[in-house]
Amino acid sequence: MPKRGTQRLEGTDFNGRFGEKEIDERSKELKVKQLTNLQKMVAYELAYAQFTGKTEGQIADEYNIARTTVWRWKGLPQFNAEINTVALEIQKSKQLDIFRALDKCLTSENEKTILKAIELLSRQLGLFKDSVDQNINVSSKKSLEDILKEVDDL
Repeated sequence: MPKRGTQRLEGTDFNGRFGEKEIDERSKELKVKQLTNLQKMVAYELAYAQFTGKTEGQIADEYNIARTTVWRWKGLPQFNAEINTVALEIQKSKQLDIFRALDKCLTSENEKTILKAIELLSRQLGLFKDSVDQNINVSSKKSLEDILKEVDDL
């Protein structure tokens, strides 16, 4: 049964969930349209799931939709973009905490802690890379015939 105070939407089953046919029709419509408020709220919940501990099934139940609906929505580029946008906002909101923690590490009495904090801060600011970019240009004055002759001699 739908939760108290909610209305049953047209095309839903007795649990208030959309059937496969309705989901397919709605998915086709949504591929070209903007996300609904419901989709935005579910995307928000999915992005925060790592902090709330909610599973996709729990989120689907909370919003009175089938898990397969969430799965289908995750196939929509707009839906994934919304999840990624929220996740990026979460990361940005944590940056201040990260810099505060690194600042505390920089004032540590442990030399290894200070060096690790410098490394992490440098990485965060884009000053430190794990790899080195190299461009190597090779030019040869040998002709293709000379190279083939060398190969034959081997």
